[in-house]
Amino acid sequence: MPSLEPNTDNLLLSLTYLTEVIKVRLHIHLGQDDEKNTTWPTPTCYEDDSPIYHFIRTHQPTFNEYILLLLALTPHLQPGFFRKIIAEHLPDGGDFPEFGGIRAKNHRDILPTGETALFILAGDDIAQRLEVQALFGTEHWFYKNNILHLEEVPAGEPTMSGRIMLDPEIVELLTLGQVSKPRFSSEFPAEYIHTAMDWADLVLHPNTLRQIHEIEHWITHNDTLMQEWGMQKKVKPGYR
Repeated sequence: MPSLEPNTDNLLLSLTYLTEVIKVRLHIHLGQDDEKNTTWPTPTCYEDDSPIYHFIRTHQPTFNEYILLLLALTPHLQPGFFRKIIAEHLPDGGDFPEFGGIRAKNHRDILPTGETALFILAGDDIAQRLEVQALFGTEHWFYKNNILHLEEVPAGEPTMSGRIMLDPEIVELLTLGQVSKPRFSSEFPAEYIHTAMDWADLVLHPNTLRQIHEIEHWITHNDTLMQEWGMQKKVKPGYR
């Protein structure tokens, strides 16, 4: 398992940055600052071998995309994060519908929704709110790469009131640096098996073996081809 120390530094830095961004929005919302004269904090990240830095370097997210990613990741890192920030600015309590968020069955803190992203990134600006909403569209790379999406809501409720869902594999990748093998279940009816043999011991028809090697090479070099070399438009996205 890779060392978690470098990634811990960047994750803590990301949480600090998200805190600063939310506080800026709350100050504006409460009339303590003027948005036109507000300077938003600059994103910071240690340039190291951590999974989160590799993700940022690969995908080059915009400010809005980065904040959205952090909103989805934070509940997996620090329970009580959002409630603590709100309590600092609204010490008397009370409902805060503008912030959005929902409470889950097991998780005791606020889970961010699309409305949370709208509030933090756009405030009351309708044009900016529409731009943020577009980040959840099916044409965005978040959706196409199965990174995050909005949870479906009951019929008749606003779409943006759905919870921001970060794919479990992305959570593992950004926190632990690797993705666990899937567990046997009705959704994945297969088990990982061990063998002392290797590829050289496999006896197959040459055409079948060639196709297997093509899949193996694709899995190994997919990210390099599609992201670093920019081959998305020239190479087919995968195998069926």
